[in-house]
Amino acid sequence: MAATTAVLFLFLCTHFVICWTHGTGVVPAPCNSRSVERAARLAVTYINEDRKEGYKFSLNRINNVYVHEQEPVGKVHYLDIDVLETKCYIKSTTAWEDCEIRPFIETKVSGRCKTIVYSKPNGSSVLYNYDCNLIPDQPEAVHHVCPECPLLIDVKSPAAIQAAGISLKKYNEESHLRNYFSIDQITRASTQNKPKEAYFVEFTIQETECLKQDESVDDLKCRKTSSDSGQSGFCAAALHKNGDNQAVPEISCELYTSEGIGNAENKGNVTNDGQEADTQRGKRRDKQHKVQSPKFTHLKATPTSVQDLQPESSESKSDSKEQEGILPVEASASAPLPVTSKRLKRQSSPEGAASLPKTGPVFLTNFPEAPSRIHTCPGVFRHVTL
Repeated sequence: MAATTAVLFLFLCTHFVICWTHGTGVVPAPCNSRSVERAARLAVTYINEDRKEGYKFSLNRINNVYVHEQEPVGKVHYLDIDVLETKCYIKSTTAWEDCEIRPFIETKVSGRCKTIVYSKPNGSSVLYNYDCNLIPDQPEAVHHVCPECPLLIDVKSPAAIQAAGISLKKYNEESHLRNYFSIDQITRASTQNKPKEAYFVEFTIQETECLKQDESVDDLKCRKTSSDSGQSGFCAAALHKNGDNQAVPEISCELYTSEGIGNAENKGNVTNDGQEADTQRGKRRDKQHKVQSPKFTHLKATPTSVQDLQPESSESKSDSKEQEGILPVEASASAPLPVTSKRLKRQSSPEGAASLPKTGPVFLTNFPEAPSRIHTCPGVFRHVTL
């Protein structure tokens, strides 16, 4: 009889709300309440600050919420939220609320995050843990709606590497910076064939030790400066050909200084009305304006032959007149990137964990996934997407 009761209770714990409200004090909460929305926004902010690469997330919807009140040490929110990838690189000082959502025509990336936020009695909060699953739109779905839209390709493909190299070469030539920059990591790449062939790449860059005034320098062999002493940045570039079969790169880069990069250690405090303390918000906004190159500098380059950017052998010279694509055949033949999900989990210990009260809080071992049955959950979508 006892075994039967245990099995029944386990079934209820897996499928219904009773598990989380029975003897634990963990109760469902409305997805549209002010405190829940505040906790969800903070969760997205903290996730973006915790990550070291990729693009910032934006909150799209609150799916489910459980709250564990634990007086006098505070309360814990268990938030199941939908997020969308933005076009802001993770080091950008632009707040995620102000970042542009990556549109469907560029292959939108959406995700679902399980987050745990601990709110202290003094109003400050700590992101205890998060677990996100991300997936881009299916290429078939993109082409069904938009046959001419670009599709993702492997960032390590020859086409992506060469497109990034051609674009950065032009940036180094036309920018007024003292030192050369080199590619650190290609973060995104795509290509389209209609109405004309084009490549689109996004990548991070790092300042090198080579001065541009030194004409004897081979910028491809320059050593990168350390992230502490040199500038880093993020670039978005497009490469297409003109009527003379010449590659035309267009590139925009955003540079970050040591002062301009957002400090992941600075979590800020939250007042009882749900807004960050004015002093912390002011510091964060000031940092955005102190970045030396906070906005994209658009460089519309003059046409440059692809062959001029590569060492040529006698064979390549003889074949140059026959080349019709932007990139050499072996580089341009890139298959669409297979759609795979990506999982992001917190690897480090929670910020502020050392300051957690010795008497609490208590965190559930298993994240409460049962639907809360609250009529306001799931909440409304914040972004209209295809």
